[in-house]
Amino acid sequence: MSEMQKELNEDCVLSEELEKRISKLTFYHVPKDFLFADDYVFNCKYENFEKASRAAFSFGHDSPRSPIENLDKIIPDGDLLKKFELMHLLFFQKQSKLMPTCMIVFSDNTFELNSFESSIKTTVYRKFNEIAKRIEKEDIVNILFVTEMYIYNTNDIKNLDSQERGKHAKNEILIFFMIDNQLSIKSHSYDTKKVNDLKYIASIMHSNQTEQELPAFMNPVKLEFERLLRDVDETITPHNNGS
Repeated sequence: MSEMQKELNEDCVLSEELEKRISKLTFYHVPKDFLFADDYVFNCKYENFEKASRAAFSFGHDSPRSPIENLDKIIPDGDLLKKFELMHLLFFQKQSKLMPTCMIVFSDNTFELNSFESSIKTTVYRKFNEIAKRIEKEDIVNILFVTEMYIYNTNDIKNLDSQERGKHAKNEILIFFMIDNQLSIKSHSYDTKKVNDLKYIASIMHSNQTEQELPAFMNPVKLEFERLLRDVDETITPHNNGS
């Protein structure tokens, strides 16, 4: 509306009043994906679509990026994954619950946190597809993720949907993943019943993790990092000109 007034080069009391009222509306503070996207899953058992119930944590400002050095001041020791783990383990100790959280790191040594909750996994898949589309444009170099997961006996959950499976969980873990733009993958998992045991936490955090697998919902970011690495290799590989 402001741009329209500039183009017309006219002042209008009514439009100015309307602009003031619009600026006070709360939808500006609602995450964009809450306004423009809905997540669904098709339940084959009942042959219907289920719409996600969602929640998100807002930091209350338009620019969510923070310098990595701010994180270093809070947790001075350890690499990025250890800092990310320790921060969220402390949160979990206090509230015994943790929203799935992505930490996105940019080449300018800033990061943003995206914490959300959803009743269905569709939201998680959409989140990582959205992040993958941002990687090249925003020069993202590292992606970390933490979530709670259940451990099942596969024989107990055959033909059960995600909501029914929860009743058959043998254990619950807090699991962390990290992938960077060089395709280095790391992960650690913690038994939620032992998160108050500092010796247990230290033993997991300092263990040599050989796991190189990511969950399926993180594949979009892995594939995008792979594509960008291939593009770089093709750019720097000398071509044989036949001389």
